[in-house]
Amino acid sequence: MEDSDKPDSKRFSSGSGYLEDTHCKTTPTNNTQEATCRVCFGNSKEMVNISECTPGSSISIADMISQFIGHKVSQEDSYPQSICLPCLRDTQSGFRIKQTYEKNFSLYCQKEKRVLEADEKMHIVPDSSSSSDENEFECQVKNELVEEEDFEDCRDFEPHCEIEIEANCDSDNAEKGSKDASSTIKCSRCQCTFPELQQLLTHMEQSHVNKTRSNINFKFQVGFRQGSRLIHTLDDNQLYCKNKLLKNGDNTYVCRVKDCKARVYLAKDETLVYAREDQVHHSHKGQDLEIKKIIAMDIVKNKCKTDNSDLKKIFNDVMAEHTQDAAELKISYDSFKRTLQRKRQPVRRLYRLKNLTQAKEIN
Repeated sequence: MEDSDKPDSKRFSSGSGYLEDTHCKTTPTNNTQEATCRVCFGNSKEMVNISECTPGSSISIADMISQFIGHKVSQEDSYPQSICLPCLRDTQSGFRIKQTYEKNFSLYCQKEKRVLEADEKMHIVPDSSSSSDENEFECQVKNELVEEEDFEDCRDFEPHCEIEIEANCDSDNAEKGSKDASSTIKCSRCQCTFPELQQLLTHMEQSHVNKTRSNINFKFQVGFRQGSRLIHTLDDNQLYCKNKLLKNGDNTYVCRVKDCKARVYLAKDETLVYAREDQVHHSHKGQDLEIKKIIAMDIVKNKCKTDNSDLKKIFNDVMAEHTQDAAELKISYDSFKRTLQRKRQPVRRLYRLKNLTQAKEIN
């Protein structure tokens, strides 16, 4: 190759710095077609054939141009087959930027795939699967009088939902992988996604865990024991006895039927009864018979306050007057008498007496 055929190395390496001395053969300017730039259609003294490859790259200049214009560049078409040095610099610079973008996008897709795989391992353990809280207290309905349980000294209780998270990350990048997984946590109930775990917990508490019904019609019903008070829900005719005191001052009332997991919550000001959607379903029919018993016994207790007649006579009169079939209620006078004479005692006092008795036995 003669010296006149060599490109100007200084001009070839100027500009953005991406273009180095390619030693590509320049095109002579004798022919007008060959002296025209394929990209800008300008005329230049020095041209590079687009079929050549630049040093360090296996892709020809024609392929680089094809990726930008979206059409294949062929050596057999009627367009110029040369490119000027400024356009070549721009083509190389843009091609490198495109390669960098594609590489970063590929890395992003791989990381996103790991995040999605970690999300699939994430699941919510529903409240119904935790039997420790639900089986802790049971209230039994007997054939005769029912005695309400008193749990005034029980530990604080709040409705909760246990959330268990499992995320698998690469061993050499476990810390980073766990952060990536936590950035796109998905709710298993509504498929909503959250960038942080705390936001998911707040969402679960507001949208699922504490989703309540506050339109429950109720009235207070005096129980068999003196001073006891039940909640009677009018729509489904169910009875609930006091169970636990919550931290916010509300009280939990559980169904009186044994093995039934239904429960409601009485607001602190006692003007509202609400319930979680998954805890208002009973495993039995309405407690109509028990309500009749309680109403009849309440009438007997009220008459005893104003009537000095024999207690048994009052009992028999009320049973005959307010029940169509006394045998159906199966109320025993002896059981009613014992219950009437027995008052509820705070649990704290019962525990204190029990501890004192044990201390005396030890001494």
